[in-house]
Amino acid sequence: MEFKVKGKEGAGIILLAVVLMAALLSIGLLTWEKGLGEVYIRTPKGIIPDSETLETIISTSEKPVAVEFSSETCPACAKMEPYWSKLVEKSERLPADFYFIYFGSETSEAFGKYGVTETPTYILFVDGKPIARK
Repeated sequence: MEFKVKGKEGAGIILLAVVLMAALLSIGLLTWEKGLGEVYIRTPKGIIPDSETLETIISTSEKPVAVEFSSETCPACAKMEPYWSKLVEKSERLPADFYFIYFGSETSEAFGKYGVTETPTYILFVDGKPIARK
């Protein structure tokens, strides 16, 4: 099947097709981007989602990084959560950054690497290295 269009009419049809394609692409990208934004909005501030992110944070931070290694089923962690959350919220004004990392399939590597066998465990990192733990 051959499609032939001549002159200004052909250029107009091509332009219309390009504009429609661009509009559909823009709508698709905006919808996709909105979905990404909602993930970040739903993710509480200060929660490290995986072991790789932990390594990036502790190795690139200019400030010391304090991390609570936690578990969703830990009663002591649940009691400490409101207090640690206040530190997370005020990290910008404090001399260290504060984070949570919860045990799971995405974070088990970090728990193993830093020898975390009980929760909560608190580790302070400076220049990517653990210097204190409780």
